[in-house]
Amino acid sequence: MNGMIKAMALAAASLGMLASVAAQAGDDSKADEKISFDKAPAAVQATLAKEAPGVKIAQVEVEAENGTTTYEAKATVGGKECEIKVAADGKLISKEVETDDEKAGEEVETDDEKAGEHQD
Repeated sequence: MNGMIKAMALAAASLGMLASVAAQAGDDSKADEKISFDKAPAAVQATLAKEAPGVKIAQVEVEAENGTTTYEAKATVGGKECEIKVAADGKLISKEVETDDEKAGEEVETDDEKAGEHQD
């Protein structure tokens, strides 16, 4: 009887480990996947449209890292290349604007980041 209990406990533990591995593999399956704009969540679409007004964004890159999914799009706004990164809930994570002189990324602070600097 003790042997049967040990075997059942071992089977349950193995099943739990398999489920954990499968869940992690599921999170990584979205890593660097490209989707059309209309396949992104509505909150993500709204933020991208707000940050790149009047610009048609054809493709959005889905990134999964550490269990967090983010959406990134590139657009030309006002003649400048922008890279916009948005959380799955639509919150703006970052917006990088390419400068004319250096052609390097200049990160634009989000409202939350600006507010954090002024709070003590």
